[in-house]
Amino acid sequence: VMVQAVGGPSRRRFGPEDVDEVLRHAEGQDAVVLGPGLGATPETVRFAKAVLEGWSGATAVDADALRAVPVLERLQQGGSDHGPPLILTPHPGELARMFQRSTEEIVSEPLASASEAAARWSAVVVLKGRSTVIAEPDGSCLVNTTGGPLLASGGSGDVLAGLVGALAAAGLETASAARCAVFVHGLAADRLADRGARVGLGAGAVCGEIPHALEACYRRGESEGSRSESPR
Repeated sequence: VMVQAVGGPSRRRFGPEDVDEVLRHAEGQDAVVLGPGLGATPETVRFAKAVLEGWSGATAVDADALRAVPVLERLQQGGSDHGPPLILTPHPGELARMFQRSTEEIVSEPLASASEAAARWSAVVVLKGRSTVIAEPDGSCLVNTTGGPLLASGGSGDVLAGLVGALAAAGLETASAARCAVFVHGLAADRLADRGARVGLGAGAVCGEIPHALEACYRRGESEGSRSESPR
């Protein structure tokens, strides 16, 4: 992994003073993933808000960076052409906090909740759950068919956010990057389950299976096989 350090060696969290340096490193890049491991302090929320306001490329917003989304006025107005193409990847608890509702309301109406969020923040929304929902600002909404209990482990969402960002960086537009990432992420877990893996295997194992899941998708596309079955 290639790493670019930001801030001094004693710094443990990003803060507003790091925004200019981060945006400078982001220049010339195709996508940014913002949120995993960020932290939920007021300073990090201000940092995330400033990065979202200053960056114009595709952005996967996950975990604690989602706290910054509701305070961006230009997004609350909807239909902004000035912000980055956003892909929001909340779980029900995070979306409940963004909407200031109960988690139970989100879980009971996942399609409606994801669609409302997509329209409100002019973003592609990946609402993670038992059946992950991908919603777009134009009202279209899909339910993913891959994945299972193996994804219910810490770090699994970080893997998904990274995959979303990687596919966006590879040239897919935001909705396609989200749909493909969710499918392949779930397919990787399905492949592990087919080989007898149990709950608790960990996000690292799912991450390691992703290249093989992608290769299976490529092979299926090249052979023009049936689309009614998941490639295994």
